[in-house]
Amino acid sequence: IYLYLYNTAKRIAGSILGQNTGLIDILFLLIAMIAFQPLLNFFETLLDRFFYRHGVDLRTSLQELSQEVLTIFDMNQLREKIVNALSETLLVEAVYLMLPAGNDRLETELPERPGEKAVLGTAGEFARFMKNEKRPALIGDILARLGDENERRNLRRMRSYLLVPLLHRDNLLGLLVLGRKINYAAFSYEEMNLLQRLADQLAISLENIQLYQEKLEMQRIEEEIGVAQEIQRTLLPREWPQSPDFEICAMNIPSKEVGGDFYDFVRFGEDRLGIAIGDVSGKGIPGAILMSNLQAAFRAYAFRYPSPKRVVSQVNDHLALTTSPEKYVTFFYGVLEAKKRRFTFTNAGHNYPLLCREGCIMPIEEGDLIVGVRPGVEYRQRSLKLKPGDLILFYTDGLTEAFDKNEAFFGEERLVEMLKKHYTAPVEVLQKSIYHEVVNFCNNTSLHDDFTLVILRVK
Repeated sequence: IYLYLYNTAKRIAGSILGQNTGLIDILFLLIAMIAFQPLLNFFETLLDRFFYRHGVDLRTSLQELSQEVLTIFDMNQLREKIVNALSETLLVEAVYLMLPAGNDRLETELPERPGEKAVLGTAGEFARFMKNEKRPALIGDILARLGDENERRNLRRMRSYLLVPLLHRDNLLGLLVLGRKINYAAFSYEEMNLLQRLADQLAISLENIQLYQEKLEMQRIEEEIGVAQEIQRTLLPREWPQSPDFEICAMNIPSKEVGGDFYDFVRFGEDRLGIAIGDVSGKGIPGAILMSNLQAAFRAYAFRYPSPKRVVSQVNDHLALTTSPEKYVTFFYGVLEAKKRRFTFTNAGHNYPLLCREGCIMPIEEGDLIVGVRPGVEYRQRSLKLKPGDLILFYTDGLTEAFDKNEAFFGEERLVEMLKKHYTAPVEVLQKSIYHEVVNFCNNTSLHDDFTLVILRVK
């Protein structure tokens, strides 16, 4: 350019000034002296940018990105960060970060195909190849050995060129998929090493995200359990009915998860006592809400209808019409007429109570459909003539299904043996004995389900 400008200017000056062009030579010499160094610096900068400094910038960018991903705890943010950063840094046609979706697959959305996703299994043929490679692999090398046509199709849909596995403890946690560079140059050895380091950091980041999400879920569950326990505490009776004609006590032991065990007492004057016990499906807040619904319905109908079967029928219709079919309750309701020593009851799918009479233990085998499944069920009721000293034990399945470290159930047989040994003891003493026996059987481990006891003895 300099010589072209010099010759052109010299020719024009010659035509105007004649043969004396020395002035032009001196002028261009001065310009060259002034402009040469800036021009040289410009071209040096340009060459550095396209060759040496590109490598430095790439190395710095990927190292910074490797550190930054460890501070991200959201899968979508991580994907967005990686895709944008690598697209700008490597100048490739496509970047996809495939992340876990369930326990057995990786997936990513295809922006150029709205609503579609590319999916690869974490236990299939492709996953085995990537676990064996443990380093970035060219798509051609993988396709030459991959027989699964579905996996081949998904890899092509992402315009794959270079595949970088995200491995942690020999588990394929994710996959970094890169398309060709826009200038069709090959990935250098240094670039592959940098991408492998980035993949190692990404695998750690994914592990951290999973642990973080599990922690958040545990916190959410703990908060839900706290709310459910508070609801349960407010619904259960705070004191037991007292009478010269009977003695009664109750115990509810909530599990770590908080089920929906329910019991209640309703006094109808001095002589009649309503006793209800139930086990609500579901745990946590949903179970507690259903338990609250049950108690409200039960109390409303218990004071309105004297017949247990009518009360249970009304409770069933109420729950069936206000809850979904999978929300159901095993429910037992009976009315004790203390003076007559008569106990009239309806059992809607609940555990059979145990009648203890003079050391003989008999299950009260009477039962109908659980409540809440469908409206219009006709329930039956039965009456028992009790004798002085008779004892009835009502319980939920959390008692008999409590298990030890070998997953053996406490079972009804152990409960019956305990009753045979201690049925003459005061009801509160018997209750504590059963509780301690269950706890010892479980080796003081947490209960997997609530258990509830109600013990009635007539005098």
